[in-house]
Amino acid sequence: MADTDSLDVDHYNFMYYILPLGTRWDEEEKRMKALRHLKKEDKKRGERKDVRTIKEIVKMEKSSYLLNRPEFLGDCPGNNADSKLPILDLKYWV
Repeated sequence: MADTDSLDVDHYNFMYYILPLGTRWDEEEKRMKALRHLKKEDKKRGERKDVRTIKEIVKMEKSSYLLNRPEFLGDCPGNNADSKLPILDLKYWV
């Protein structure tokens, strides 16, 4: 069996559900929470759903809760002018 702590992993590729408006990572409770009072704020900001979602996923990952990778970075189609997701030397329509 491989020792995963010694592996240098450059990329994690995964699909995710779009989080409902007002959802945030709660650092103390170590879970996503839907907060009604933030729904209007999210709508007003007009941020793309995938961008808002990946920001919260990055917060979760940086808390060392799942992958224990504080250097975790996130990207999504909404962060890119062509709405494609670059993965290594490729770009995918998602």
